[in-house]
Amino acid sequence: MSNNNYTVVIPAFNAEKYIAECLQSVLSQTTPPQQIIVVDDGSVDATAQIARNSSSIVKVISTPNRGAGAATTTGVDAVQTDIVAFVDSDDVWLPKKMEIQLASLNDSALVCDAVTTKMRRLVICTLKRSTKNILVGRAQLWRFGCMPTIEWVKFEIWGMVMAK
Repeated sequence: MSNNNYTVVIPAFNAEKYIAECLQSVLSQTTPPQQIIVVDDGSVDATAQIARNSSSIVKVISTPNRGAGAATTTGVDAVQTDIVAFVDSDDVWLPKKMEIQLASLNDSALVCDAVTTKMRRLVICTLKRSTKNILVGRAQLWRFGCMPTIEWVKFEIWGMVMAK
């Protein structure tokens, strides 16, 4: 698998204030993606135009407003690479995020989902070659290049990379 054999899916709704910075952080990765898919979920601002003008590897799919979940699914359906990564339109990635996550995926096949409960903030990780789950605290995620850019939200899933 090529190091950059991944696509980034960005669901976006009225994100003109943030989408350029988000896209720039994805485009500035030390291991850049083959494609970025921005699903414009019925925006009434310049989100789609800003995304289209950002790079030739950005594909914009415009849909009626159906919510972030449906927009993400639409984006995943258009992915043609082996790996897909997700970022919210108001998030910014550190430059080595995907380099570190892809290395982790290739080396240990670690897949993580973030879950916040009233008592604890946890990330549930599964090794691809194992059925065992590993609970990882927020501070340990820095090692894998995962970090929230805003406060954790209940049931939020962020920084996820998965094999398609």
